[in-house]
Amino acid sequence: MKLSFKSILKPDQSVMVGVASAGLVYGLYQLNLPSMTEVHGAKAHNPSVASSQKKAMWSSAAVVSALFLLTKDATVFTLGGLAFLGEEWAYRHANSVNPQSGKVQPLGPSASQAMDMGATQPDSTQNADPYGSYQ
Repeated sequence: MKLSFKSILKPDQSVMVGVASAGLVYGLYQLNLPSMTEVHGAKAHNPSVASSQKKAMWSSAAVVSALFLLTKDATVFTLGGLAFLGEEWAYRHANSVNPQSGKVQPLGPSASQAMDMGATQPDSTQNADPYGSYQ
């Protein structure tokens, strides 16, 4: 069985629907999230921004996928997907930047910081239960 996607759009229509899908992705991110400036100014790894970002991500993925499946056109998927990746990267980066330093802040302590705080490396000779004991 061979899957074949033959576009139902003419080339000029393909570009217009692709640009429209990119516009829909942009609009979904603008409706679900605060402005990029506000995200940069908020504390790093803000859970409210992360929650809204996931909502925008899944909505955008659904819209781009639906348009692709309806039109069977690679241009629609490519332009919508590129807009999706650009918006997602920009908001993820903005949400991980510390507003005081202007630099990306890791979610937790780095390995060297954890070692400085007294953490020890796991002993690979023991078979530890990662989920804890349920006795």
